[in-house]
Amino acid sequence: MFAWFRRPGRPARVESSAERNERLVDEALVAALTGDQREDYIEALLERAEVMKEFNVEGVRSCSRNVKPLGQLVRSPEEIREETAVLRRQLSSR
Repeated sequence: MFAWFRRPGRPARVESSAERNERLVDEALVAALTGDQREDYIEALLERAEVMKEFNVEGVRSCSRNVKPLGQLVRSPEEIREETAVLRRQLSSR
């Protein structure tokens, strides 16, 4: 409505760092799931889902990535499989 009132060259709204990080993660996930490794990602995620269902786990939180700008945002299918194997060992030892 008051677009004429804003100074030229200044964005209407500045994106917060949390919003920027969320957008970057979303973009990385879309790129991973639509890229040439799509099938590998889907298979790795299905393996993770099967382990979680087998042990009746609703969610897993992990903090194994450092937060670095422009760093790797999405784990590779191999990393997902490795984490799934670790999760299975941890849950079966309970």
